Amino acid sequence: MRQAVLSVILLSSFLNLSGQNLQDSITVKKKIITVFLQNNVLLTPRQLFEIIESDPATHEELKPAKINYHLGNVFAFSGASLICWSLIGATVYGDPNWTLIGVGAGLCAVSVPFSIGYTRYMKNAIMIFNGGLEFSYEKNIYVTFTLAYNGVGVQIYF
Repeated sequence: MRQAVLSVILLSSFLNLSGQNLQDSITVKKKIITVFLQNNVLLTPRQLFEIIESDPATHEELKPAKINYHLGNVFAFSGASLICWSLIGATVYGDPNWTLIGVGAGLCAVSVPFSIGYTRYMKNAIMIFNGGLEFSYEKNIYVTFTLAYNGVGVQIYF
């Protein structure tokens, strides 16, 4: 009997008890750029839209976020294309077309407010999305065997 109790205590010391979420929250990390993570995995904008669209309360924030994202990408791609076209022409013909470089830089600059708008609307949508989740927390229980001044003991940390 005593060995059975001791073995149960020993086996329970290796368990990590935790609750599980059906849906996990999305976190926003501000680095050089703003990134969106779920379970410490970087989400692409497409994945982010798919996850958040499941909540009907976020639709008012997602519409302008999508518009800002797509318009910003159009302006940024167009500007970068003009800059690259001019630089490639400079390597072939020897003289860069500074007008194309200026227009491309202007288009890239126009894309910045759209990127900021996308981030702002997406942060609001994520706050609404995370507000509707029910969280359970991870509770770690550690059981250790220690030597005390009066003999062998069991410590339980929770």
